[in-house]
Amino acid sequence: MSATLLDWRPAPLHTPGAAADGTRMDTVELLVGDLDGQTAFYRDAVTLDVLEQSGARATLGRDGIPIVTLTHTPDLPPVDRHAAGLYHTAIAFPDRGSLATAVLSMAQRAAHLYQGATDHTFSNAFYFSDPEGNGIELYWDRPVEVWQNQPAGWMPTNTAIDPNAFLNTHFDPARAVRDAATVGHVHLQVGDIAAARRFYVDMLGFDVVMDVG
Repeated sequence: MSATLLDWRPAPLHTPGAAADGTRMDTVELLVGDLDGQTAFYRDAVTLDVLEQSGARATLGRDGIPIVTLTHTPDLPPVDRHAAGLYHTAIAFPDRGSLATAVLSMAQRAAHLYQGATDHTFSNAFYFSDPEGNGIELYWDRPVEVWQNQPAGWMPTNTAIDPNAFLNTHFDPARAVRDAATVGHVHLQVGDIAAARRFYVDMLGFDVVMDVG
């Protein structure tokens, strides 16, 4: 993973017993009912490259970096939005131009799966689901120095993004090269945030990057 990708990430608030600084998100594995259909979606709509495909599994990513592995699982139950588990996989892009290219592809091929777009102060994020209900966030992080050193009590604001205005401003039709991308984070649904925090921070050693209550 290149230094450029890692540089977009906010500096963590270190916690006692934290995991090593080199700890990063790896490939997200999704169990899918329709392997061919889901592979085509992540390739053609999300704009990932098929890096490896064999039997009941396909791995897709960018610039040789795996982002998602799809594993065929027959008789898979539907996604339950009221159960603990994965809420979405967030794919981070290095700039708004490369994000706009992916968003336009989704608009052209899977507009019915669009769920909204938000400027979170620290990022621009577009939300979709895949055809089987797994959440996807496509986003770009603002440079850390723009937003991180804020006064005590500061909270990020959430402002809706007009996707058409975003594309008109940032999409470059002459941009032929697809930049690298990576798994920026995963968002989990949990029933008890305090208990989940104790597990991920105190037991696994993750850092608290942001706490918004």
